Amino acid sequence: MAAIEGVSDPDALLADIRQRNAEDFARRPQDLVELCADWRDFRRIRTHKEQVAHNITVKLKPRTDRRESAQLSPDKALEGAARLAFAALLTRKLTIRHSVEADRGGEPGTALDSAAVLHDWTPEERETLLERALFGFASYGRVRFHHRSVIEYLAAYWLEDRLAHGMPIKADKRLLFAETPQGVKVVKPTMRPVAAWLAWSQPSIFAEIRDREPDVLLDYADPECLTSSQRIEALRAYVQRYGNGGWRGMHVPRVQVHRFASVELAGEVQRLWQSGIGNGEVRELLLELIGAGPIPPCADIAYSVALDSNAERSERLDAVGALIRLRDARLDSVARSMEEEPQRWPDALTRLAIIRLFPNHITVERFCRILPRVRESRNTVGELGWVLPRNIAEIEIALLGSARGCAPTTKASRSNAVATRVSREPRMLQVCDHCQRTARQAMLRVGNKSFVRSL
Repeated sequence: MAAIEGVSDPDALLADIRQRNAEDFARRPQDLVELCADWRDFRRIRTHKEQVAHNITVKLKPRTDRRESAQLSPDKALEGAARLAFAALLTRKLTIRHSVEADRGGEPGTALDSAAVLHDWTPEERETLLERALFGFASYGRVRFHHRSVIEYLAAYWLEDRLAHGMPIKADKRLLFAETPQGVKVVKPTMRPVAAWLAWSQPSIFAEIRDREPDVLLDYADPECLTSSQRIEALRAYVQRYGNGGWRGMHVPRVQVHRFASVELAGEVQRLWQSGIGNGEVRELLLELIGAGPIPPCADIAYSVALDSNAERSERLDAVGALIRLRDARLDSVARSMEEEPQRWPDALTRLAIIRLFPNHITVERFCRILPRVRESRNTVGELGWVLPRNIAEIEIALLGSARGCAPTTKASRSNAVATRVSREPRMLQVCDHCQRTARQAMLRVGNKSFVRSL
């Protein structure tokens, strides 16, 4: 589809979509069409903030398939959408009343009344706005914003516009922040994403979030918009607030980790790690940041954790993942330790680690020597029984394409480095055959017949 839309290098586009975690903006055909147009103009997937802003601009353009009831300038359409988004968050009504049919498909009063919000607009103008691509069908007589991130971004845009037109910052903060009966200062739950969007441009709001709930700066909006100093402050406050004690059930979404990570965090990550962190979830976050940056100066931290038999399994796995993202030369030492020091590598950890290492960061011979001692329960879903046969198949596809002089497929291109390395060896495809035979023997021993059939 990208090729049809005039993208000259669709593999590069798809790789950048994965790298930027922009899949949410490529799920629907029309979204992908717009993303392709953006790629043709800029040759890159832009930041999340730029993606959302561009998405809104495109979807607020006039319809071309039929004549609209009224003319709306781009600025007025954006203003109206922002007012509706802010009202939707305040009232917690995410569907918008579009016609008299609205009350037939649901309980009256549960939809946001656009006439009450855009009271200074004509009915034709409201109808024109709600029929544009920014809104999608919700139910009879009701529409909704097509994506939650659009509501949050537009609500923040509306507040920032009010501040620019003289709204006191104190009034803004009353909308965003609160104090519990116990005297705990918090960010209002429904307004956390809005506050996060405002943080990068409003220093006083950033400071309030940092001191109240620093996790909001990592979990919501686009942390990539924060300056280097703001990211350092946010990370320091996060570790100080949550670094002590045990499990808290906290987890920063992986996409947000990638947006927040930056090599400028290297010094702060090293300092925080050396200070001693009791909470394993916070340690895992730092390891994820090292890999996501990537942050090469912190590679020693990841290497020491990967080989530390006293560390938690999830931390060691994150450390291995960080070393892979860093393309660290010591990955061979990690693989050798897995082979020669099995007492340091429990089965559960080995299963997950070799999947990540194979095929780019471990030789096939070493992989085949490790695999026979790995046990996998019949009730285990994923891990070896799901991932391994597909990895092997990708290598074989890439090798066969290389041998025949064929252009690799998009799926096979992820194994190009392995294909090139192995194709120089005399045995070539026999290596994959040996790996398959070893895998079959190991899986038959634990009774995983579905794995064997997939091979």
